Amino acid sequence: MNERIKGFTLVECCCCIALFSIFIECIWGFYTHIYLNYMQFTQQIHLMNEANNIETFIKQCLREAKQVKIIVQEEGEEVLKKTDRDDRDVVDKMLKKIEFTKIIKTGEESEERECAIQMVSIKSDKQKGKWKLVYTVEGESTANTISDQIEGIKITQYKNSSIVQFKCLLNKREESNKKLIYQKIFSESLEYKKREIKALSGNFM
Repeated sequence: MNERIKGFTLVECCCCIALFSIFIECIWGFYTHIYLNYMQFTQQIHLMNEANNIETFIKQCLREAKQVKIIVQEEGEEVLKKTDRDDRDVVDKMLKKIEFTKIIKTGEESEERECAIQMVSIKSDKQKGKWKLVYTVEGESTANTISDQIEGIKITQYKNSSIVQFKCLLNKREESNKKLIYQKIFSESLEYKKREIKALSGNFM
């Protein structure tokens, strides 16, 4: 009498394939979740470093400057003059430009030159912000980009205060198309500077 050959039935094979598919899907979902969290964390760190670089650069420029003029975007109103700088508040006004003079070494000689840190509008891009911050020096044709991840920088200065507050907002889209926002607030004193904060009407460059 011949022995009956035992093996997997079609139903058993289908059940194994289904269970294996569920297992693979769970593993893939877990890996994707970990990967997206890692990318989000990495890009958040990137925005944090970008904000720290902006803070360091602006503070260094203001500390080295001999004369400072901060221009904000406001409809036709001059917010603060040199002659009455303590008469009005400047609260959350969008930065347009910081103009200042500083001593720059050119070879063995040093000369006072006009410099500017300026907000420039850029085209819509998922990997960039609405504005980029550029640094220019009088007499030089090129502009150095400080950051292109900026959503906006707001200026605040209260009455009878020499402290200027910068509220810097940066953004970036990560791979899941989720928008990451990072805000950096820092302050700098203009106590010993000749300074002027005013508003200009019209659009940014």
